[in-house]
Amino acid sequence: MHEPIITNYLYEFTNYQVVINFRPRMRNINYRYDAPTLTFNINAPYRTSQKEIFAGLERFAPGLIEKAEKNKYTPAIGRNYVYIFGKKMPYLITSVNHVFPDHIEVKSQIDLNEFLKSLLKDYLLSQLPRLEKLMGTKHYRITVRDMNSRYGSNRRYTGALSFALQLVHYSGPIIDSVIVHELAHDKFFDHSKDFYALVYQYCPNYKALSKALSHHHYDYGND
Repeated sequence: MHEPIITNYLYEFTNYQVVINFRPRMRNINYRYDAPTLTFNINAPYRTSQKEIFAGLERFAPGLIEKAEKNKYTPAIGRNYVYIFGKKMPYLITSVNHVFPDHIEVKSQIDLNEFLKSLLKDYLLSQLPRLEKLMGTKHYRITVRDMNSRYGSNRRYTGALSFALQLVHYSGPIIDSVIVHELAHDKFFDHSKDFYALVYQYCPNYKALSKALSHHHYDYGND
């Protein structure tokens, strides 16, 4: 019976533990990643060399880490808190709907959803004219609604942009990147190279902001 081999693996300035177990009836190497302990657990057939095991780890580690990070996030709304524009704030049920510097107050749980919708709409209305002028697009009307499969849509033939209510939880730079994305469809109604060239022209860190959005990093860009 082979004893487990315990060693380390350095990836993007983070040191991960690697535990290698050799199994008698295995044909292929199996890689699993445990995010809380920063550990790769690897099962390999007998007589597999560490060189071969680590060659596979180099291939699979980035995807395993990214998948774990994507699935690990704090809900935007909890029992007594809510993220608003990237800031985690306590909320209280009172007689008003209002945002204070260190908390928010809402009249009811039902009011919270409508209040968040109004906050996002106010933000969009403050940013949209500036970005429309900067990018040279036509003026759009906006709506805010629940959308499960996307964060924005452009109906350029009707002059309307729709944005997901969930955006209210994210930082201003992340929201702005979605606005830029939708306004770029005024010029290119696809996701071609020309489309993304226009997006990056007005949002140079679009890739990082888009990744933060998909990974639910609400406060990214608030520094």
